[in-house]
Amino acid sequence: MIFLILAQSILAAVFVYSGVVKFIAPTEFLHSIEAYQLVPYDVAWLMAFYLP
Repeated sequence: MIFLILAQSILAAVFVYSGVVKFIAPTEFLHSIEAYQLVPYDVAWLMAFYLP
C-alpha cells in the first residue's frame, strides 16, 4: 500500500514539474516540438501554448 502511494506521488511530481517547466518557458517547448518536424509551425504553436 505504501509503495502504491509512493509511486503515485512520484508520478504526480513528474507531471507537475513538466507542467511548470512548460508554463514558464512555452517558447522553448515550441522549439522542442518543431525539432521533430511532424506538424506545421501553426499546429506546433497551438500545441505549445494551449495543450496542458
